[in-house]
Amino acid sequence: MTGALVKLSDVVDGFIMRYKLPMEDALLYYEHACRCYTEISNRHSNASTTVKITVDAMGIITMPTDMTGFINLYMPINGEFWSFTDKPRMVNTTTGTGINETRNSTTAGEGVALLDNKWFDYGGVGGVNDYYMNIDWDARRIFLDGIKSDTAVLVYTGTGIETTGDTYIPEMCINTIDAYLMWKKSWWDGSPRGEKDARKRDYTDEVNLLRIHNFMPTGDQLRDIFSSTTTMTPKR
Repeated sequence: MTGALVKLSDVVDGFIMRYKLPMEDALLYYEHACRCYTEISNRHSNASTTVKITVDAMGIITMPTDMTGFINLYMPINGEFWSFTDKPRMVNTTTGTGINETRNSTTAGEGVALLDNKWFDYGGVGGVNDYYMNIDWDARRIFLDGIKSDTAVLVYTGTGIETTGDTYIPEMCINTIDAYLMWKKSWWDGSPRGEKDARKRDYTDEVNLLRIHNFMPTGDQLRDIFSSTTTMTPKR
């Protein structure tokens, strides 16, 4: 019985062995395999990283260095995760730089508590929250409202590639990576255009199979969804 996780370098070695390819190209194939697994991690996988993350005194989170995609930001309340609400127009500037960086609430509107919309009575709306956020990808920061000098829980997608040790990947990704390497190989092995297109289709087919495995809910999950959203009376 094989393990659920395998080293990416072993996947590349297995690919070279299975298709009788020269070992001197191993580094080239490993580079492409890393690119493929990063693509899988960001677009075709339900895997994510969950970390407790520090919110500084200005109400700002600095993104982890391996974070490539945002999934959610939570506060733990009564044993459950409650997510922050996105506020795209929240002021996300700061005043000063380095150790002198602050948030100027007086003249720049930085760090000012947001006013909530009405959430009760017939004019009430959804999305009213104690915690709001604004994601600044360029600065790689998340600006928050309702929390400072505390800890939140960040869920995100990363590159999937380890730089200080071996990269382990799910065994189910092997066929997808094999198909990707065969497709990329066609660009330097003299394959005609039709062969390149065929190998790309093979890779796309493997990606679709992987996505079905990762994202298709089970029968029990579908029953739970149906049961949890069904009421005996009308529901807003």
